Amino acid sequence: MKYFDWEEVAKHNGNDGSYWIVIHNSVHDLSDFIKNHPGGEEVLQELSGKDGSTCFDDIGHSEEANKLRLKYKIGVISEHPGGEEVLLEQAGKNGTEAFEDVGHSSDAREMMEKYKIGELVEVCIFFSCLLPLHFSGNYVQWFQCNDIITNV
Repeated sequence: MKYFDWEEVAKHNGNDGSYWIVIHNSVHDLSDFIKNHPGGEEVLQELSGKDGSTCFDDIGHSEEANKLRLKYKIGVISEHPGGEEVLLEQAGKNGTEAFEDVGHSSDAREMMEKYKIGELVEVCIFFSCLLPLHFSGNYVQWFQCNDIITNV
């Protein structure tokens, strides 16, 4: 399988006669197909060098069209479309809010499931040992699991 980044795909926007479109992270070279597209050349020209997944899905292509596009598949996208920096900025953090703010597609959400390694849960951590809180004469107050215990 050949891997392409978004910068390479963007170069094939029809200006040089090559028409590449990304559909569900798969890169398709439609240069030889563009004149035969049943929906006309214009839509493919407009999407060349870009992600056409939403448009492809919205049209409701037939099973035959889905099989035909595999004929033109030349590789897959290897990088995050927003750039590596976006991901590195969230490293070690809860990136949920940043992910939601961008308005990711259903494709992005499905892809993220492949990389999921677990669920974040809130955990209340208690000390496994007793810690002195207060000394008063012969009494020491101890802290353990949110309870105050008075010991002699």
